[in-house]
Amino acid sequence: MKELGNTEKEEKNKKTRADKIVSTNTEIKYSLSELEQAANTFGVKPECVRAAFLVAGSTKATQKEAQSIIKNFMIREVY
Repeated sequence: MKELGNTEKEEKNKKTRADKIVSTNTEIKYSLSELEQAANTFGVKPECVRAAFLVAGSTKATQKEAQSIIKNFMIREVY
């Protein structure tokens, strides 16, 4: 088996570390229907999730984005 030189090993290690960083920083975007099913996670009814996303003009979001969209919708003043 061929021994990798130091520079080849370093490059391989850099690529492996970069792959790990990309995979750990990637958050999953959930569809509106998935978020509606998980409405109790956000402490609201599914109808509120749908309305929040319709007002925001969005159909997909990460969990953090969804939390923000729903929170902003729920604290809106009703006229």
